[in-house]
Amino acid sequence: MKRNKSRDIIIDLTSLLDVVFIVLMVVNLKSTALQQVAEEKLADANSQIASAETAQEIYEAQLDNLGVAKDLVTTVAIVSTYEEDRPSTRHIAINLGGVDEEPIELSGSNTGSKFDELEKRLTDFVNDHPGTIIVMSLNQGDEDILYRDEKQIMSILEKLEASSDFVRING
Repeated sequence: MKRNKSRDIIIDLTSLLDVVFIVLMVVNLKSTALQQVAEEKLADANSQIASAETAQEIYEAQLDNLGVAKDLVTTVAIVSTYEEDRPSTRHIAINLGGVDEEPIELSGSNTGSKFDELEKRLTDFVNDHPGTIIVMSLNQGDEDILYRDEKQIMSILEKLEASSDFVRING
């Protein structure tokens, strides 16, 4: 008697195929979701690039205008101070168009020639910059300036403003 040693083994792969297809669907859905997120981020990045390019154009135009304005406007800053222990000694620092000039020292009560020198410097600066708007400022009301010096310097500035259409006093 011979036995049939070969047995037919049947393996059912249906459930395994179901699992494989489910995993593929999950991977496909996840991939689609990631692609949508990436596309949204790309659209947002493109929008930011467009905004940055527009802002750059605006800044470049402002820079060009600033260059023109710099040629049309300049400043004069005058700062008058005194020494607390010796109020008869005062200093007038002058900045003409961004350039520090040699300060004027006042001492005692005989200061008329020094104020004349200040007026001459300012008048020369105004005459050297025709057609340029000149904004002049003084440390008015500051505790570092003596009242009499403030009044004298302001009268010089007001005189210059009255004599020129391009001089303005700040303050």
